[in-house]
Amino acid sequence: MLLNSFNKKLPLIRGFTLTELMVSMGIVASIISIIVLRQDDYTEGVALQNQAADIGLSIREAQTYGISVKQFTPGSGEEFPPGYGVEFDITGAGSKSAYILFADRNGDGIYSTDWACTPSSSSECIEKPGLILGNQIDENGLCYVQTSTETCIGVGAVVITFVRPETNAIFKFYSTGGLLMSPTGVIGAKIKLISPGGLKKSVLIHSSGQVSIQ
Repeated sequence: MLLNSFNKKLPLIRGFTLTELMVSMGIVASIISIIVLRQDDYTEGVALQNQAADIGLSIREAQTYGISVKQFTPGSGEEFPPGYGVEFDITGAGSKSAYILFADRNGDGIYSTDWACTPSSSSECIEKPGLILGNQIDENGLCYVQTSTETCIGVGAVVITFVRPETNAIFKFYSTGGLLMSPTGVIGAKIKLISPGGLKKSVLIHSSGQVSIQ
């Protein structure tokens, strides 16, 4: 009699039904999918931000070299190029995924060596940094910015140089056909980047020499 009374007081313990288990697993799977997707977006965004920062640093490097009278070959005791610069050119194969840091050895204000950046006694190329993790310069990602409208007018190539003692940026713009352009009222140049997933960042170089990431 006592045993029967004790058994009646025990709570009824039920497990998950198959339907409840499947619903719970579906909810967990959905949450994990959202987390993984957002993590991928976050990682891609950070990589693109770092890529834009790297380009900004290269431009700063050219500016520093240009105003600090850097030797082209350190320790050689000779050849101090009048300026240093960076070239972006999206008209050639593979050129959307790299750019050129160069020394303007002949003082003509442009990069005068081939895009391959082959070392030689006459080469102006210092290095050709490649864009990483599938990031690229956008299809219409090179442009000049004008004072009047602050709009970005697309071009095929941009050359940015710095000549001592000025910190100001000197721009040269080229059409997609390789012709030198002479736009007026230019206040800067912009390099637009795009990630494999379509995220976008821009590097804006002001005529004052200031570099900003947008």
